[in-house]
Amino acid sequence: MMYFAGIDVGSTFSKAVICDENGKVLGRGMLRTGADFKERAVQVLDAAKADAKLPEDAPLKIIATGYGRNNIDFADGVMTEIACQAKGIFQSIPKAQTIVDIGGQDNKIVFINANGLVERFIVNRKCAAGTGAFLEEIARRLDKELSELAEAAQKGKGDRALSSYCTVFASSEVLDLLRRGVDIHDLARSMFLSVVARVMELATFGDNVTLTGGVVANNPIVADLLREKIKGDVTVPDYAQYTAALGAAIAAKEQFEKQAGDQQ
Repeated sequence: MMYFAGIDVGSTFSKAVICDENGKVLGRGMLRTGADFKERAVQVLDAAKADAKLPEDAPLKIIATGYGRNNIDFADGVMTEIACQAKGIFQSIPKAQTIVDIGGQDNKIVFINANGLVERFIVNRKCAAGTGAFLEEIARRLDKELSELAEAAQKGKGDRALSSYCTVFASSEVLDLLRRGVDIHDLARSMFLSVVARVMELATFGDNVTLTGGVVANNPIVADLLREKIKGDVTVPDYAQYTAALGAAIAAKEQFEKQAGDQQ
């Protein structure tokens, strides 16, 4: 039995997924990326192996993706995050769609057609506004857990996002709003509305939107607010933070099958 792994070394978190020859997910692993990309890749792969209960000598083909993919010299190949997101999502949602990935440091929008092929994509790396870093900085300034703010936002009212684009200025704006007596629930809602607003400014979405990334996986309020803003369907797949790693594992499987076919 051959096994296939995808390792997604992101700017904030690293993830690994292991599949069998049928494409069934057997195990997953995730850790904060830190400073040593290769070391963290080894650790998340070991975590996924343990989760899958693989024997130590199990044959494994690996594709690396993400911010630190080129640092993973033990992988059998590398692939862009865009291509891996498309493969990972199309595996479970086989239709034309707009993939919106809200990550720790950037946002990506990928348009794929009915065959799962990438037609175009947009990546916002100019500023952390609308990303996980944006939310974490505001939570830090408020001395709150981000999960607390996400829960508070569910009870908030209003339709106004924070006006500041810059993460630093937005933090100051939040503190000023608190000083002026704005309810914490409404403030939290505005904070998450800012994330949705920044993403929607990047592109016009199609009828089918799939949300991925750690911000979405850990804060369901983001999907709820986007559903209020657009007419199309909004889907959050299972294990939304692992979709690129899953796509990389699928790519490893396809690569192995192609090589086997070429040798026959």
